[in-house]
Amino acid sequence: MTVGLGCLVVAGAVFGYLEVFTKGIDRRPARPCEGAVDRATAARALPSARR
Repeated sequence: MTVGLGCLVVAGAVFGYLEVFTKGIDRRPARPCEGAVDRATAARALPSARR
């Protein structure tokens, strides 16, 4: 029973690694959060960084 549970944990870890670190990288946009929020909306909502 312990060996089966260990194999299940290892298989889950390998599957998670493949999904997140190998397949996920290719699907990311060129720039982080590109197109997530309209630039004008963000400029109105956020405080100015310049003084």
